[in-house]
Amino acid sequence: MSITYLSLSKKLRELTNNPAATAISIAVGGNCNTEYLLPGLKVSLAEAGINAEIKNIDYGSWIQTAQQNSLQADFWVVWLSSLAATKGGTATYNLDYANINNIVQHLITNKSKVLLILPEQMQISRDYYAPLYKEYLQAKHTLLQTLPSEVLFIDPEVIHTELGSANWYAARYWGLSKLPFHPNAVANLSCYTANIIAKCIKPSVKAIVVDLDNTLWGGVVGEDGVDNLLLDVNAEGHPYIQMQFLLKHLSQQGIPLCVVSKNNLEDAQAPFLQRDEMLLKLEDFVYFVANWEAKSKNIGDIARKLKLSVDSICFIDDSVYERTETKCALPTLIVPEMPNDPADRIATLINSGMFVIPNLSQEDLDRATYYKADVKREAFANSVDPEAYLQALNMQLTPIQIDPSNIQRVVSLINRTNQFNLTNKRHTVQDVMHLINLPGTYAYCYQLQDKFGDSGIIGVLIAIRDAASMHIDTFLMSCRVLNRKVEYAIYQHFIGWARNNNINQISAEYVKSNKNILVADLYSKFGLTIIAASNEATKFASTDFNDIIHPITINH
Repeated sequence: MSITYLSLSKKLRELTNNPAATAISIAVGGNCNTEYLLPGLKVSLAEAGINAEIKNIDYGSWIQTAQQNSLQADFWVVWLSSLAATKGGTATYNLDYANINNIVQHLITNKSKVLLILPEQMQISRDYYAPLYKEYLQAKHTLLQTLPSEVLFIDPEVIHTELGSANWYAARYWGLSKLPFHPNAVANLSCYTANIIAKCIKPSVKAIVVDLDNTLWGGVVGEDGVDNLLLDVNAEGHPYIQMQFLLKHLSQQGIPLCVVSKNNLEDAQAPFLQRDEMLLKLEDFVYFVANWEAKSKNIGDIARKLKLSVDSICFIDDSVYERTETKCALPTLIVPEMPNDPADRIATLINSGMFVIPNLSQEDLDRATYYKADVKREAFANSVDPEAYLQALNMQLTPIQIDPSNIQRVVSLINRTNQFNLTNKRHTVQDVMHLINLPGTYAYCYQLQDKFGDSGIIGVLIAIRDAASMHIDTFLMSCRVLNRKVEYAIYQHFIGWARNNNINQISAEYVKSNKNILVADLYSKFGLTIIAASNEATKFASTDFNDIIHPITINH
């Protein structure tokens, strides 16, 4: 096993605090010893750029702690062990499902994200004919069916299967320390759990660019011809169809797909039009690029069109040469190594953990659709004068107060937006709930619509009141709507609210990062005055609340 409890404990001792990391709080508890989860959680989250303050709840007391509201946390990790529920495998399962459901619902109501580690398969329950096996399946089924849909489930059998029983079971640890399986297996489980928490905060992959020949089908279309490509799902075409199935699934979860292929465009598109076996269709792709230029150049162009950083784009290609070329030209591009055997590729991609999407809002599900609408906007923009284009879009901005119905989308935007983010603050749900409950807080998100469709919630502005002054704590906007003057409409709504609430001064701050240079002078454009500046940050203030000209209708 590459991950051991001792290696994680050593890394934990060497861990230094990263002041730029996202800060979250985690409560860990359950019906067994959860202390062994802590090093893996802390270290893995730190490696993902997240500083986790973790509170381990005493063995068996997580329900009482939750009931008493004595511990507020952004995430609760609850471990329900089979060994604990069966007195070490000597009795039938004793889990109070109704009470567990009530407590979990209570945590969710308090805006904590709950991750529940399901009961493990015990050594005594090794197969269908062994003691407690059917009870084990029933316990898992009941938890999966009865707990709220917001719960994120962690199945230990994922790790058990990966490690094998020889590296999993260690009965002595239950008697010694109420640990359900070997500490090294727990270490692997904790890292797996940390990855899911990290993906709740910020997904690593925001778009996928994929090759065609020997990636989505077997063979080279320009040489072998459309009819001779390997696409038989019951034969040699199976791994290619499975690759399409995975990508189709990710697209339906909101990750935009694009093609970059060294091919003639007509040849590249022919299989999508002529082969019924193809699961992916041309309409599944936001951009379809087939030419003979360097793939790194085409990927860079797509990144600019999608308004995404290259480090959030994953490039899938069977060719070692192409993977090397793109990685050399675009060092931050996500380029997974692909096995030579096509049958092994799906497992490699899934096991990487890159494509875990634990939180799926309607906004996430619609994201690929938003990008496709952007392609239409792009074509329209190229046909008219820039100012005429903005006027003709017929944009409408709807300000919406931040509340429990939209807070998950707001927090997602806060934690994944880099380019148009004035302060780069990374707030959790608990942080935002605290801010919006402060007296006099301005806390709005904004939905944008135009002639090409609904772009969903695309921006957030939160400002804190101090007497007759407002300080902007958070101001950010999705990169999808850049260059449409949406930020002017957002600020216009804010200053209108400020006038109506007897505010006489606005203060704000731009905190520099390596990705948000494009908004360095935004507040100056709004008419705010620089009152202090350093290499890291610039502070602004204004008592002038004059209206700002923009082409957008604000719905009140």
